[in-house]
Amino acid sequence: LPLLRAHGVEPRHIGGYAICSVVPPLKRALSDFGERWLRVEPVFVGPKSLPGEMLLVDDPSQVGADRVANAVAAFDRYKGACIVVDFGTATTVDVVDSEGRYLGGAIAPGPITAAKALSMVAAQLPSIPISFPERSLGKNTIECMQAGVVLGLCKLVDGLVAEYKGILGDVRGVIATGGLAALLGPACKAVGEVDPDLTLKGVKILFERATSR
Repeated sequence: LPLLRAHGVEPRHIGGYAICSVVPPLKRALSDFGERWLRVEPVFVGPKSLPGEMLLVDDPSQVGADRVANAVAAFDRYKGACIVVDFGTATTVDVVDSEGRYLGGAIAPGPITAAKALSMVAAQLPSIPISFPERSLGKNTIECMQAGVVLGLCKLVDGLVAEYKGILGDVRGVIATGGLAALLGPACKAVGEVDPDLTLKGVKILFERATSR
């Protein structure tokens, strides 16, 4: 409550809110908070936010809430086939067809996750800053790790986007989002624009759909 008031928001003025999380304990905690302090039931954003025929994957329940929100926001933006790259704890690449249907995609480690994993399992590999190396041909351990973890991730994204464009045909846009999008998005040749707030925009769209019924 103090956090809300610090931003000029009185809890009694909140008439609804949405939860978009892939962490089950956090979803429960946020729901309990809303019911206790806001007297409002939340709208949960996730696979059930879309009709089943809009999720063309083996098991729609496995699609993360953030990926659903990203797909909805990207299709709303481009009004056609599009691809979303989300640079976070994991790097996800998601594909939406010309009808707004989610087709699936790819999940890879995010650069922070990959760097931590290397330093944990390889005794002689240190922790590194997540930034681009001065040269792609590393001449020391840190440069080599940055070339693989940071620069290599951009090459992976470019390759996957090219693969998915071949599947989709006409693609209206490729957009990057997530906490590291500002750093990595411009370095990916396949990414056309960056919007750090894309997920939130998708949550807003799905919240409005759910509450207007």
